[in-house]
Amino acid sequence: MRALPVARPFPSLTPILTVVLATLATFAAGPDVAAQVPPGQEPAQVASVRLEAPDVELGEEFVDEEYGFSMRLPKGFVLLAESELAKIRAADIIPESEMQEVDGKKARVQIWMFTHPDAGNIYVKMNEPPVSIDSPTHLRGSVNEPDKRRGRPIKNVDKLYQFQARGARTGFLVSREFGLEPGQPTAFRQSVAYLRGTNRSFIVRGTAPIEKFDQLDGPFKASMVTFGIQRGKIEPVFTGETKAKETSLTSTRTFANIGLMLLLLFGGALAWKKSSVPTS
Repeated sequence: MRALPVARPFPSLTPILTVVLATLATFAAGPDVAAQVPPGQEPAQVASVRLEAPDVELGEEFVDEEYGFSMRLPKGFVLLAESELAKIRAADIIPESEMQEVDGKKARVQIWMFTHPDAGNIYVKMNEPPVSIDSPTHLRGSVNEPDKRRGRPIKNVDKLYQFQARGARTGFLVSREFGLEPGQPTAFRQSVAYLRGTNRSFIVRGTAPIEKFDQLDGPFKASMVTFGIQRGKIEPVFTGETKAKETSLTSTRTFANIGLMLLLLFGGALAWKKSSVPTS
């Protein structure tokens, strides 16, 4: 993944663009937000709590049939314009020709971003095959690791959550504050959710300036509970026109086997009868 260049904070940019660039900057260290934590540095497992979805009114449902997911968006959030979305995808997704193959198939990555004029953005990243995250603690370590390597300020906030999304899928959610430059105070707050389906996984980030995050926090959590991943189709085991071997009782082989069995039984009975006749 290629990262967008980030030098200093963005005081002259619009609030939406500032938060968009801050979100993208957190992906600069590796191929995925859920990059593996180096061996020996995995954080200790910490008990998580069940997320109770806040009672807030959500907006319209977003559905992507091609990539198989849906979610109710927080009110006021809309998908970024196609031209801007194309720029983000070009910057954040490696070319298809460079994608690794898994079980003979090219891996796939796709990205969506939803923005709000006053409440930050929501960034969705799909990986196929799925990225493996097995706990909220693992998710927190994976999210923080790229920024730790760059010396950026990080502060874990809120609790570690598990939640039930659509289809009884278990998701994880963690929150943090982060900054863009070493030695500077944290400037943004972010909640990150992970959901996994049979064939693909999703990382969802809700990001806003710290002073505006309260507008996003409850609606983002409520939105994650509505996240649905369509189940992949099961491919047929056999293909082509080859017919299965005939096994019915009316097959020629079956009749031949029955005839042979009767012949053996008749021969055995005849031999037994002869052997039972007394000799003089």
